[in-house]
Amino acid sequence: MPFCSVCKIDVTSRTWFTHLRTNEHKNNSIVPLNDNIEIIDSCFKGRIASYRIKAYENNINDYPESFLISIRKEVKSLIDNSLQKHTSVKVNFDYYGIFLLYKNDVQELKSFATKNIIVHCNYDFDSLYQNCTVQILKKVEEFQERDSGWSFLHNSHLEININKYQPLSGSKFLDLPKFIKSKKACLNIQNNDDYCFLWCIVAALYPVARHSHRVTSYPHFRDVLNIGGIAFPISFSDINIFERNNPAIQIYIYGLRNGKTITGPLYRPTKLKKGSKTIHLLFLENDNSSHFCLIKDLPRLVKSQITKHHSKLYFCETCLLFFPDQEKYNKHLCGGVVTVLPNKGSVIQFKNYQRKQDVPFVIYADFETLLEQVSNHEHDTANTLSLQRHVPTAFAYNIVSSMDDNFNEFKTYRGIDCVSKFIDFLTEDVKRIHKILTANVRIKFSQKR
Repeated sequence: MPFCSVCKIDVTSRTWFTHLRTNEHKNNSIVPLNDNIEIIDSCFKGRIASYRIKAYENNINDYPESFLISIRKEVKSLIDNSLQKHTSVKVNFDYYGIFLLYKNDVQELKSFATKNIIVHCNYDFDSLYQNCTVQILKKVEEFQERDSGWSFLHNSHLEININKYQPLSGSKFLDLPKFIKSKKACLNIQNNDDYCFLWCIVAALYPVARHSHRVTSYPHFRDVLNIGGIAFPISFSDINIFERNNPAIQIYIYGLRNGKTITGPLYRPTKLKKGSKTIHLLFLENDNSSHFCLIKDLPRLVKSQITKHHSKLYFCETCLLFFPDQEKYNKHLCGGVVTVLPNKGSVIQFKNYQRKQDVPFVIYADFETLLEQVSNHEHDTANTLSLQRHVPTAFAYNIVSSMDDNFNEFKTYRGIDCVSKFIDFLTEDVKRIHKILTANVRIKFSQKR
């Protein structure tokens, strides 16, 4: 069982990382930096530093927005200092505040975190901090408005977590795995510099019949491409700049998972441009290097992952779908939308509680049926055989009003004519509800005091 030397307690292996995130562990790991900034000694892999900016006497009772604005200079200084040692980092913020539950007279420390944001040396701090502030304030507002009963009391602190970030980049030559070579769907240019990405683009624009793997077979990329404002080896964040510099080109990048499966796209254009040249690249990497290859025939490269048939596949470069024949490809309705499945175990959850609208009347209805054997099979097909059918026998519905409990009503009926009765009952109730909602009610004015 792991032992936390900071907190002097035993922690199970399953809860070890959870323990490292607890306020108890963080409070025991604090090293003062100056009057209101502390460093949290972290055991997380890849963590450069975690800082805590405490609320002080002048801003402890401010609204969260005012508190976050008042410490923006300290936040910028901490991020800038990290970027002096690391060209790129990932940053996220955790805002902590004290909230009061009036009905129980309980105070608790609550936290609201932002997502990790990739920050480069030429980043726009004002835009970054404003977006993160909006995220935090939105979460605080939703927390107070979702019938929880918690109300903001005062600020506690803001934590800034700065992590290492090593962007994917393509550099020198890497050999293709044998199973990809055998498909003859990729062109792997043998470059000895950091410009494999550019050589792939040039090879796609100016194909040659002989010695296609040599850089000397193509015009130099500086003569045919605009590469202004881009650092090399190129990172994924710079590809968008490349597309803006070269508007006639749009790029899709795919990866290799476990050395066996083509995945992606890891990168795709933010805006699809009609008439532009679409180029597909394969991104390879090992422990020491990374490399881009040109995909000459994407359907051939991934066909074994999609089907066991040997027939040709037709690929739509807009919606990234494959089709078994030309006719289906021509007929498909392409909306330019790529289908992206959610991560396994992900959950969709309603969060915008402030957007809820009160409905004055809701009707909840339910039918009961009996199964009856089918004697007439005239609707049967070669693939479907009707054996039984559902026969409605009873219904019940409940009218619930948020205006006045006196309008609530429960109705039920049992009989072979329950469907027609349901329509009759419901029609009468809907007319009654309509009269209630459209009735003009006099306003009663109270006497002034």
